[in-house]
Amino acid sequence: LQMLQALLEADLVTVSTSKLKSVLTHYNKNIVVLPNYFDETLWQLRPPVLKKKGEILTIGFMGGNSHRPDIEYVMPVLLDLIKRYPQQIRFRFWGLQPPAGMLSLPQVEWTPPNSYVYREFSAFFQTQSADIFIAPLAVSLFNRCKSPLKFFEYSALGGSSVLSRLEPYTEV
Repeated sequence: LQMLQALLEADLVTVSTSKLKSVLTHYNKNIVVLPNYFDETLWQLRPPVLKKKGEILTIGFMGGNSHRPDIEYVMPVLLDLIKRYPQQIRFRFWGLQPPAGMLSLPQVEWTPPNSYVYREFSAFFQTQSADIFIAPLAVSLFNRCKSPLKFFEYSALGGSSVLSRLEPYTEV
């Protein structure tokens, strides 16, 4: 309620996406879009690295607790991949703890959040790697209002990304 009151009373509101602006315009007419950007002073771009035949493929996911519905949405697919390729695939989760059905599997690694300070997070995350990163988004207004920042962060690490066909990713 405090956030809604602040939104109603603010002289100016800034948001990161046009979609979020269109949703919030009903509450405040003075909204400006300031898109998230990829801070090149914090991130060093890495080239992609191709896997050699027989090497374990690593699929990575990075996100906070707000992404729990998104991971649960794709969990049957992730479990099926482990069942089909138990010796050839592993999953790495950064931030959000994987669902219990996955966490107990030997192919799943989890690293709890190390910092909520973006500069510290970006320095840490650049020491990590995966061959493919996933960014599933369950269809919801909340997810459709997000920015594509995760795509930029994943791309900086040189990995391929599998992204939901949903705003914010369809617009970049």
